[in-house]
Amino acid sequence: MTRDATHLTGKVSTRDIVETATAYVPKMKEEGADIIIALSHSGIAVDQTTGAENASLQLAAIEGIDVVLTGHQHLVFPGPDYEGVEGADITAGTLAGKPAVMAGFWGSHMGLIDLLLEQDADGKWTIASHTSEARPISQRRGQSQCPGRKRSRSGRRRLS
Repeated sequence: MTRDATHLTGKVSTRDIVETATAYVPKMKEEGADIIIALSHSGIAVDQTTGAENASLQLAAIEGIDVVLTGHQHLVFPGPDYEGVEGADITAGTLAGKPAVMAGFWGSHMGLIDLLLEQDADGKWTIASHTSEARPISQRRGQSQCPGRKRSRSGRRRLS
């Protein structure tokens, strides 16, 4: 917990997103979940340490997580902001091979993931295929980023 730590230390406790998901996903599977969709207020970056703020790529790599809806960086995924990021496929719309989307900022995009599900003979559901896109809601003229925010603040454009 880094943001507002002076106000929250001793009052709030947090756990690392990847460690927490690693602990809970097997329990969810044991309780009957076939498809697990992670809603993650976290960004996309490589080589993260424990407690990292932008850990959606590492979250997607957890066995048992099938889809990731992410945010935090207020960028668009799939999209060119993540071109060249290892594990992020901007053409397929996947993180670590799992369907994923980040819908920009302030309603700029609608994140859409369309899953084709198949049910096997035992009644278990699996993802047969998917499409993933961040669809623009409207065109913003002259603004390529969140209005009123500077690109360099908090490393928002920094992806590694």
